[in-house]
Amino acid sequence: MRTRSWARRSFARENLINGIKTMGWVIPLTILIWIYAEREQLVTATVTIHVEPRNGDRGRVITFDNASGPRVMSIRADLTGPHGRVEQVQKMLESAEAVLQLDVGSNLVPGATHPVTVQPLGNDQLFVTNGITVTNMLPRELIVYVDPVVTREVDVKPPPDVAKTIDKVTFEPRRVTVSAPQSYFNRHPALEAQADLRVDALPGPNETVAVAVPERNGNSDITLTPATV
Repeated sequence: MRTRSWARRSFARENLINGIKTMGWVIPLTILIWIYAEREQLVTATVTIHVEPRNGDRGRVITFDNASGPRVMSIRADLTGPHGRVEQVQKMLESAEAVLQLDVGSNLVPGATHPVTVQPLGNDQLFVTNGITVTNMLPRELIVYVDPVVTREVDVKPPPDVAKTIDKVTFEPRRVTVSAPQSYFNRHPALEAQADLRVDALPGPNETVAVAVPERNGNSDITLTPATV
């Protein structure tokens, strides 16, 4: 009788210990499986995608809507894929630096607007590598304006306040080359380059001074050659 009682207690104790050991790895494994399954579950989320036109041609500038339009537009779309991947991509798209490029083609007629479908955005590597399907993109088309880049020579002139104080000034070179979108020259039909000549400039040769044209500050679409005279 004592032997059976001892055996019962011993086996019960061993079973309890083994059960605790088993639970030590079964419970964490179950939690990991649950987390993995939850993150791999297919979900759909509506996001905002910032878009800019892809332009590999230095001979043109592309904007949205018109010649003075923005370089970046936003569209709405649905992302469908594994929960974890969709959540990750959604956070990336919320960043101000996250701008996807929309291919607008190389055969668009310059000086005109063109409708471009946004459908190719669904094949962006950001979505493909994460196994995400993009649907319900709105608007379905964006209007782009193709602005050809042209080059013109313009005269170098002193600032108006300086011109009033001197009888004559000669710059070398007398003309500089401006490269800019056609719409820029349309806005400035009588364009001149202004030399940074001071009012107190002494008679005779003066040191090199910078030249500038309107709207050039911070605008990489407008180049000036040479930039000093």
